[in-house]
Amino acid sequence: MNTHGRWSLAVLLVTATLGAAGATERKAIVTADRVNVRGQATLNSEIVTQLREGEEVLVIEEIPVKNRQGGEPSAWVRIQLPANTPVWVFAPYVEPNTGAVNVSRLNLRAGPGENYSVLGRVERGTAVKSIRVEKNWMEIEAPSGAHAFVAADFLKTVPQTAAAADVTTAPGAESPIPATPPATPADTAATDTASTAPTDTTPVTSQPVEIEPAPVAPVDQADTTAATPTAATPPTTTPPADPDIATDVPPRRVVSREGRVIISRSIQAPTDYALESLDTRRTINYLHSEDLGVNLKVYAGRKVIVEGEELMDKRWTRTPIIEVERIRLVP
Repeated sequence: MNTHGRWSLAVLLVTATLGAAGATERKAIVTADRVNVRGQATLNSEIVTQLREGEEVLVIEEIPVKNRQGGEPSAWVRIQLPANTPVWVFAPYVEPNTGAVNVSRLNLRAGPGENYSVLGRVERGTAVKSIRVEKNWMEIEAPSGAHAFVAADFLKTVPQTAAAADVTTAPGAESPIPATPPATPADTAATDTASTAPTDTTPVTSQPVEIEPAPVAPVDQADTTAATPTAATPPTTTPPADPDIATDVPPRRVVSREGRVIISRSIQAPTDYALESLDTRRTINYLHSEDLGVNLKVYAGRKVIVEGEELMDKRWTRTPIIEVERIRLVP
């Protein structure tokens, strides 16, 4: 293959790649009533909400099903969760006063518990809008990044509308420019009348006129200086901080603790697991993890060293919570 052929093939490949990337997100219409929206791309996943026929959704990506079994769709699509669908977050990781997330990342879940599917994440400092609190979990309005899954068989892609015929875009312009509208009958009549009216073709000759400037009285420089007030420079002040904008997010505190993982003894505890002292057998920390790779259940009853961010929730002021980022067994 010659050089020209290689360049042509490369251009085609790049064009195809860009076209595929640009076509990933699209709008679609629901073609059936009460279509289930699930937390994961499987029929065994929990139902997050339902869609009505004719409802429009934003498709993020399509996931084909390779080994289909009875009742499975040909493909799943990940959609942006409708704005009226609530999601759940772990309540101690949201500041009660500001609603700001106080951990590095916080999972959005389909229900009030760690056994529910993750529908997205929000970063530290993000403000969330609370709906209600149930024990240790907070129901919030779904942010724009929340997503879920729908069977592709129940969606129909919305065709892109053609550009309006009466709108033209000038070369190099950033926004469309309306085309010049046709002249109305009133405009035509006015034009015709103006063109038929007699005009005076006599040339008009104008003579230059010299205007003598008025005399200016002498001014004493000393008097002018004394009479002219000096404009005072207003003092520079710093506007007070807006309390509604400022977020009181505590600094990140990473700790390492050694102890035994136990199941929380009280139903009022903020988490299902805790870390007890090997010496006193008292609870020294509650344990929680938003990392999908950390399963605290398998460490129950075993001696460990945990590392992570330690937080103090105002509802449990005696015992702080550790967001476990790393955990390892102690021999």
